[in-house]
Amino acid sequence: MKSWTIRARVVAGFSVVLVLCVILGLAGGWTLKRIQSRVQGITDDAFPGLAAAALIQTTVAELHLDLLRHSNATTPEEKKNWEAAIQKGQGSIKQELDNYEKTMSRTRRWS
Repeated sequence: MKSWTIRARVVAGFSVVLVLCVILGLAGGWTLKRIQSRVQGITDDAFPGLAAAALIQTTVAELHLDLLRHSNATTPEEKKNWEAAIQKGQGSIKQELDNYEKTMSRTRRWS
């Protein structure tokens, strides 16, 4: 290296820097590809289940309110109306639980 000219040393130095930049770029691209596949797995697998669980939670809260309204009803007609709403809510919860079960998977695809 002592016999190298200044031009050769500069070219060699920039070549090393360029090779390191290419290596870092490839490593970054590979890492981004892995992140993208994991994010895709989460959005395809986890988010539908979370949305279904939130819907179940909302329906259960509505059913709870219907039960309270039924217990506070003063007339038989009012009680009958709230009983019908409660029956409808129970059916809705069963359907939403079935939908939630469909979103569940046994394997984690993003690991």
